Amino acid sequence: MVASCVMIAALLPTILTGGLTGLMFVGIVWPMVFAFIASLIVSIPLIPLIPLIAAFVLKPPQAQRQRRTWFQKLMLPFQAGFQRLEQGYGWLLDR
Repeated sequence: MVASCVMIAALLPTILTGGLTGLMFVGIVWPMVFAFIASLIVSIPLIPLIPLIAAFVLKPPQAQRQRRTWFQKLMLPFQAGFQRLEQGYGWLLDR
């Protein structure tokens, strides 16, 4: 959120400049400014929800045995692959 504000503040003088520099860069800067403003509009309501989303997706180990969420089911192959990779690294280090 702060990065978007800094980028908007850095790009606004480019819009306000005149002459050749203003003509060359104003077509590029306006879409960037609007993109950063859209990023701000989206991020402001999402920031308070991040802990809620994390609590919903990431369950403690006791809750995993009862029922898995769709995200946890999606991540099972990746977790198995990382466990195999970790075991392989352990085997290499033991040699």
